[in-house]
Amino acid sequence: MLNQVYADVLGKPVLVPAGVPTSLDRPSLRCSRWSFPTIEAAQAKLCLKYTVVLPRQEATAVYEELFLLYRKAYFALGNTLRRGCAVG
Repeated sequence: MLNQVYADVLGKPVLVPAGVPTSLDRPSLRCSRWSFPTIEAAQAKLCLKYTVVLPRQEATAVYEELFLLYRKAYFALGNTLRRGCAVG
């Protein structure tokens, strides 16, 4: 659910790992250097699989409209020279 919101707000696909990512330290990277013929082969074996959450166009359009209203209100509140600002 939250990843769908991220995708919608950003308007970009979000990659969600299928498990808990862990870090690789230098010794394990050195070992993997000789264990796999190519970097691509090492990535295929060591990296987690993931699912892609695609943005929904109708939701992205709503978030873009909300951002424009937020931006207008934000700069209107910070400007002491303005008397008022129509927000909606």
